[in-house]
Amino acid sequence: MSLLSGVRELNAHSAVTEVAIDAMSTFHVHGHGVPAWVALEYIGQTAALIGVYAASELRGSASDASSSEGFLLASRNMDITCPWFIDGDRLIVSASQAGTAGASLATFNGTVSNALGDTLVVASLSVWRGDPDQGSTATSTARPAVS
Repeated sequence: MSLLSGVRELNAHSAVTEVAIDAMSTFHVHGHGVPAWVALEYIGQTAALIGVYAASELRGSASDASSSEGFLLASRNMDITCPWFIDGDRLIVSASQAGTAGASLATFNGTVSNALGDTLVVASLSVWRGDPDQGSTATSTARPAVS
């Protein structure tokens, strides 16, 4: 499920995307808009693009990057200055890689701003990035047994 409307900038360390808010937006509540906490997912999806871009650079093809996996582990900080994104808002979402720990853990800083440049949300994310060449054993072993 992609919540982003478009990509403005993308490289191995940062990304800038857009989100257009209207009545058809995922999580839209009639008469209010989209709750601002959804910005966590906007920033997460923007950060994911950085990982896909970096993986495609390593493999030499964007099509090879489609199998990259990533999971949002935590948001240590999230400051929200408005309760809702309203119909007609055009949001600018920025994410930049703040650091890594080995090959599988990365942290990102992100913001969501309106078209006027006002910062509406600031967040820091921790993400686990899987290695598609080694399969996704971390996710399969983490599932509880079902009987």
